[in-house]
Amino acid sequence: MAETAAPGMERTSRCKRLRYRAWHRGTREMDLLLGPLADSVSDAWGEVELAAFERLLDRRDDHLHDVIMQNGALEDADENALIETLRAFHAGAST
Repeated sequence: MAETAAPGMERTSRCKRLRYRAWHRGTREMDLLLGPLADSVSDAWGEVELAAFERLLDRRDDHLHDVIMQNGALEDADENALIETLRAFHAGAST
């Protein structure tokens, strides 16, 4: 009989995996945009935010970078909400 992970352990592993993916994008610019946000708030995110962040991480770096830096938008409302959170996070960090 296979053991199933406790829900808290599953969530912890998921958040760790998301933080790792955010810091290991392939381009240093995207690592620096996504990594600090993931470190700061991913443990507090609900299922909607975690799922949206997973979808964001599946996007190509060049496309995502253009959306973030040029105030663009994506088709997904939940991903757009995270983009706004990301922009506000970095605007607050630079003041």
